[in-house]
Amino acid sequence: MAARSEPEAEPTRAARPDTQAPRPLAYRPKDAATVLGVSKSMIYQMIADGALPARKLGASTVILRSDLVALLEALPLTASAAKAHTSPD
Repeated sequence: MAARSEPEAEPTRAARPDTQAPRPLAYRPKDAATVLGVSKSMIYQMIADGALPARKLGASTVILRSDLVALLEALPLTASAAKAHTSPD
């Protein structure tokens, strides 16, 4: 008797790249801290210093994803990265 082949299972929705969950538009300070890999108190300090814009959504404080990206892009390069970036090829 020949072995019966099983029909190939259809990939789950999570496995399909075209059905990934959308990225959040904004984060609460705790989640922003997790995304950046810093403490929640550092997030609040950057907000207080004016380095990181925050908004109020009802009673919640939220930080736009685009503001987190802008913060990272504005950070200075490390010395070695700056040297490599400016050295002639």
